[in-house]
Amino acid sequence: MKTLALLVFGDVKLDLRSAVIGARTSTITLVTLFGDSAVTVPEGVHVEVGGLDLFGDRELDAGAQGPGPGAPTIRIVSYSLFGDLRVRTR
Repeated sequence: MKTLALLVFGDVKLDLRSAVIGARTSTITLVTLFGDSAVTVPEGVHVEVGGLDLFGDRELDAGAQGPGPGAPTIRIVSYSLFGDLRVRTR
């Protein structure tokens, strides 16, 4: 599964806790200009964060429960100018 979100002058919040993840790897690409991105992922999945952020920061909180064997991977690729990325499980 691949998802693309484009954002200019605003914020985006994606809550994936109720999502049914059928693919081994799902990729979410976020392209933001002057906005913040917040992604909430379910407990027990692998989370990979990549991309490039200029004049912003990233925060990854994968939670207390580690991914089990065979857990799906959510790959978040963020390209941001003047924006922050927050990835959390709650």
